[in-house]
Amino acid sequence: MLSDFLKNNSKKSEPKSQSQKSAVFTKDNKNNAQCIVLKAVGYPFEFEMMENSLEITDEGLFEQYARDQWLGMEVNSETYLFDQKIIPDFAFKVISAEPENSIISEKTKIEIIIDKKNNKTDLTESMVKLSDVVGQTNAKNKIKVIEKFLLDPESFGVWAPKNILFYGHPGTGKTMLVKGLAGEVEVPLHLVKATSLIGEHVGDAASKIHDLFEKASKNSPSIIFIDEIDA
Repeated sequence: MLSDFLKNNSKKSEPKSQSQKSAVFTKDNKNNAQCIVLKAVGYPFEFEMMENSLEITDEGLFEQYARDQWLGMEVNSETYLFDQKIIPDFAFKVISAEPENSIISEKTKIEIIIDKKNNKTDLTESMVKLSDVVGQTNAKNKIKVIEKFLLDPESFGVWAPKNILFYGHPGTGKTMLVKGLAGEVEVPLHLVKATSLIGEHVGDAASKIHDLFEKASKNSPSIIFIDEIDA
């Protein structure tokens, strides 16, 4: 997640010199934006190998990150801002700017709107193949056993594999491996965040898990991938 990366890698920005500040703000301070509202819209094209969604858990940290990156830019309600640091070219649309055609300053309040997709299962048909996953040779070799099981479950008998745990640092290809497996055997893939299975009341989690497996059974054979199980 972007917030986790920022917490682990953020450094205090070096103070700008007076000449740098005057170079950024060429207009009167009255034109500085008081508040802008952004919406995460993703990449300008659909590509299976790239995640076209964003999850932010600390909006205050994102505001600091965004303000530092786009300081001095003129914005209005039709402007698109593109990330050039952690998630290059990921687009954010300015939904509103107060006032219009104003400059992002060090005092501009930046709010973010993100579509909440964590409360539902994403049933997809993956176009990724295992050959698309770079590296992870040992993991791909072990996945071959699951691939054979999905193609011919009867031959495994009582030795049928039940559950698999993928572990590793963010960005090492865990989700891509699962998508590659689903693509190889051409079965539906149920992607779900572990946090979406947590309910407000006792029994909510059990009910959501039951519904998830029931849905998977109706699309059998299929793969259930619960992401961030340790969250």
